[in-house]
Amino acid sequence: MAAVLRKARFWEQYAGTSFNDRQRKIINQLLNGFEGKLTSSKWAKLAKCSQDTALRDIEDLVRKGVLVKDAAGGRSTSYSLAEIARPVRAIERAHCRERISSGQLGAQRDEVLFHIALE
Repeated sequence: MAAVLRKARFWEQYAGTSFNDRQRKIINQLLNGFEGKLTSSKWAKLAKCSQDTALRDIEDLVRKGVLVKDAAGGRSTSYSLAEIARPVRAIERAHCRERISSGQLGAQRDEVLFHIALE
């Protein structure tokens, strides 16, 4: 359930941002728990595109704040998803509170209340 919430928060945060099909595909793979380090070579293989296109896609996502460049550079440059911003969590808490008060959460109510209390 945590992965689903993380994915929902991500797409809510970037709702007004344009992504091409390759970027959407790789972002979803990252949100689903991509194993290993994301490099431009892996991007090119996964997205079935050239190295140059992969690098342009990655650099675009870094500029948009979606990806961050990991510490190692040069030939071993890799990228990770940036943390999802706190304001989205505040929106999510408010949304959950609305759903709780309207009775829409049912069995998930106690779990959601627990997570809201932790933040």
